[in-house]
Amino acid sequence: MDRALLPGGPATLTHDGITLQMEEDWTAPDEPTQFQIKTNLQGPVDERAEDLIGRINFKPLAFGASIATLFTKLFPYTPSMIGSLIFPSTDKTAVIQTMTGGTNDAGQSITYSAARLTKMPSITFAPNKTMFGPAEITCLVKNGASGGTAGDFFTVADSAYSEPALSPLDILTDRYTLAWGSAPAAPFDVIETDDSGIVFEPQVSLEPVKTSRGGTVNFRITDVTATIKFRPLNLTIANYRTMFPMEGASVVRGKSLSGRGDQLTVTGSAAGMPKLTIPLAAPTKGGLAFGKDGRITEVTLMALRKSSSGTLQSLFTLATV
Repeated sequence: MDRALLPGGPATLTHDGITLQMEEDWTAPDEPTQFQIKTNLQGPVDERAEDLIGRINFKPLAFGASIATLFTKLFPYTPSMIGSLIFPSTDKTAVIQTMTGGTNDAGQSITYSAARLTKMPSITFAPNKTMFGPAEITCLVKNGASGGTAGDFFTVADSAYSEPALSPLDILTDRYTLAWGSAPAAPFDVIETDDSGIVFEPQVSLEPVKTSRGGTVNFRITDVTATIKFRPLNLTIANYRTMFPMEGASVVRGKSLSGRGDQLTVTGSAAGMPKLTIPLAAPTKGGLAFGKDGRITEVTLMALRKSSSGTLQSLFTLATV
């Protein structure tokens, strides 16, 4: 064994027109599926190939100079897209560019032939934490292929590594203002949270689309939801019950949660900083605590579709101040 030929090292990821740099080590697991062949006498006697599926699991860094583009690419799904297929006719590749490996250890490119984002990252709004949580890209064989030919799923080639531009000062952290209400009055105009910050979690639900000959060839959007979580510190019990009523006309069985919801915004400290707007956020989980850490527990609010003159508004909007 030549000890100089042990592969390893970091890499960048390029997909859908953007190159991502990661906060921590990341992986690209192969996840093919199989089915069993059984006999009455012997039980399982063989395993047969069912699907060729790969994943790319990563935690991207958020940069101020490109945050608008990152919002567009990492949060592409909306409820109005329910029923849509996410893999297009013209495949979008995912290219992993390694720093080492290949001829003269100068770098390699690993290109997945067909890839799409299947898990949007969470966002943490806090000055002492980076923004994005884990995300996931799913890889299939390229459109019209069976997987039986080289290049159907991926290719590996020598590719000289080029150090991506990096300005540490551009990595986003900021102080954010959380407000609840379309015209919030104190204390809802500036809700102070504990040190965990404010965590926004959008989710897309996908259903595999399978054919007899090809197996999984696409995914169809079945739902898009979002929640936001935080632990308020400056709300009294009376304030909390205004936000999270447990009695009254709005909580009677069968009533819409929209009756106890309102607009929620998370706003960065200056122009160009991130801003989240949820037109209608209704509380679904919370409670009271009796100890050293404050009176109100963590609160969860669900994003709902707000109707304006019969038109449903966006579930949420990610933009800049």
